[in-house]
Amino acid sequence: PQNVYGRTKLDGEKAAAIHPDNLILRTNIFGWNIQDKTSLAEWILRELRAGHIVNGFRDARFSCIYTFELARLIELAINKKLTGVYNGGTSTPCSKYDFAFQLAETFGLDTSLIKPTLLKDAALAARRGHDLSMDVSSIGKALGEPMPSTSACLTAFHRDFLGGTPNRLRYGAKTPKPSTFRIPYGWHDIDPSDIEAVAE
Repeated sequence: PQNVYGRTKLDGEKAAAIHPDNLILRTNIFGWNIQDKTSLAEWILRELRAGHIVNGFRDARFSCIYTFELARLIELAINKKLTGVYNGGTSTPCSKYDFAFQLAETFGLDTSLIKPTLLKDAALAARRGHDLSMDVSSIGKALGEPMPSTSACLTAFHRDFLGGTPNRLRYGAKTPKPSTFRIPYGWHDIDPSDIEAVAE
């Protein structure tokens, strides 16, 4: 770990690993934010639509997976009673520049607005790793299917955009269901059956 965020993630892994039957997934995600802020992909879309330049790091690689695809894989892993530590990302790591370029292409936006820059020149406050790409072959074998590519995840992200998913998510987040309470961090609605299931 190169910063506080990374160290706390590792501490969380160590705490979870105390129980031998736990599943630990290391991941990096993009998707639609239900809170009043934007994810990396949403920020790129907003800037490109406004005709603004988007700087993408050519020297920062990651295996960023779409949240809905990750949720499907988590459900599959739970049903298969998978335990241990796995990497849960895309099968095709790419630089943040390439991610932004592919996102622009997928949404039919101006790719000339994507400009290559270097993480080492960004003068960010927190120290960051240059290669956050992951080998996802182990989880692919355990689940019996390959992990999705970055391109497939961006295609699903675009499909959900066209289907109105971002608006439905934000509307649902602002209208909690009756007889529930909300966890502020992720705006999850928790009802009595959730509590009983966890207790059991």
